[in-house]
Amino acid sequence: TVNAAIATALAGTAAVLTLAACGGSSSATDAGSNANQPPGPAQGAFPGANGLIASVSGSTLQVQGQQVQTSVTYSGNTAITATKSVALSAVKAGDCVTANGSAENGVLTATNIRISQSVNGDCATTGPAGGLPGRPEGAGAPPSGLPGGGTPPSGAPGAGAGFTVATGRVTDVAATGLTLSGQLLTIGSGASPSPSQGQVTVSAGTDTTVIKEVQATSAALVVGKCARAIGDANDKGTIAATSINVSEAVDGKCAMGFRGAPA
Repeated sequence: TVNAAIATALAGTAAVLTLAACGGSSSATDAGSNANQPPGPAQGAFPGANGLIASVSGSTLQVQGQQVQTSVTYSGNTAITATKSVALSAVKAGDCVTANGSAENGVLTATNIRISQSVNGDCATTGPAGGLPGRPEGAGAPPSGLPGGGTPPSGAPGAGAGFTVATGRVTDVAATGLTLSGQLLTIGSGASPSPSQGQVTVSAGTDTTVIKEVQATSAALVVGKCARAIGDANDKGTIAATSINVSEAVDGKCAMGFRGAPA
């Protein structure tokens, strides 16, 4: 579906909630086996896996997440992308963008900006990040809560006053920021569950991190990289990925949940 395909465009959009220490390949289970794991994501949960690639065997990955390790399979039909750091000048009118930060008087001051690929001509619009599906332009409000129904750790973005995510298509670019046609959503305690829609102004400075999704091949799927795989699980918990996004680990850790910088 479009939602499943564009989940990759959103994942990783807002501020980092937690960093999961993701171990090494010595903890990998046999490919295709998910011992001691539930049969798959619960209904309404993030439909995929997010974490460090612990092992690769043929077309099967073992993805070590915050709490469980998951088998992920891919095929020639799986969309594989990678993220890289770029300058703000890399953002162009017409790009699909997700930004997170703090908002005041309708202006989002961005901590992170992510340039993603459109899906069937659509840009993802605001939805909780970390892999949870976004929605095509014009869709309704996103589901509430974190992937899997969890809650942010104490002191993390979204645990208190909240933080704000803007997503949509770039209509104008300036040296100090962007203008989007899309949605603006504040996430956290007391925040409105429904995003505001229309024109969104995003302010960016020298400390704003900008990353871009680019097409990649299965050669990018190597042990030690971070993978965010979107797809449905079978009765054994194995994810058949429709898309996989690859990024660099930081000190052996992958960003989990809401995020905007390379993992």
